[in-house]
Amino acid sequence: MKRFLSVSLLLVLGLAACSSGGSTLGCQGNICLGIEIEGPVRAQEATVVTATIRAKEDIPGLAVSLLSRQAGTILGLLRGPEGAEVLYQDEYSVDWRIDAKAGETYTFSIAVAFDQPRLPQGVFGRTIGLLVSHPSMAFARDSTSIYLDAEGNQIEASKARGDTEFLLPVTVVTGPPDPSPTPTATAVPSATALPPTATPSPTAPAYPPPEDDGPSSSGQRMETPMPYPYPPPE
Repeated sequence: MKRFLSVSLLLVLGLAACSSGGSTLGCQGNICLGIEIEGPVRAQEATVVTATIRAKEDIPGLAVSLLSRQAGTILGLLRGPEGAEVLYQDEYSVDWRIDAKAGETYTFSIAVAFDQPRLPQGVFGRTIGLLVSHPSMAFARDSTSIYLDAEGNQIEASKARGDTEFLLPVTVVTGPPDPSPTPTATAVPSATALPPTATPSPTAPAYPPPEDDGPSSSGQRMETPMPYPYPPPE
């Protein structure tokens, strides 16, 4: 597979050198831009993708990006304007920076191998995105799509059905993490003071009253002895 892609890449290098890059440009603010895919396309074969931009005024440090995430793998760079600097490149994106001059047209070409469809039948969309940015202006965006059948052959857009598996390029913008919220202290409920309970003072058990034994056999009343001996007379 790698050897096949290498041969395909050599072929598209020749095509890119002959390409006029005459894609139709649409203007957004101070930037006019367009992107095209040279067909016919077959999945997993090198295909030329060309982006064209033109600035209405001088813009030093203009950033240009081609994006193919979830559409295909970027095999390599084919052509770029003189003075353009590659800032970043991986298998799904390429970023350039260029000092754009007013009225000048710049073209950027890459080789892409579009992914093979995963299902045995259907129509499958593949999209390449173009992003142009600068701190002094809003983003300018464009994209173009091709359609593949289940065997990976390109078909006309007019034949694409409504159930197209359409995979768009994804741009991930990272920034500083959101500050973690400051934890709020949980109020601890205060202890509820209970009113003091009075401890009952010990009381001596009531002495039982003298019992009446009734009259004695001698006819005299018997007195109940006192609970404590009376002190003897002195």
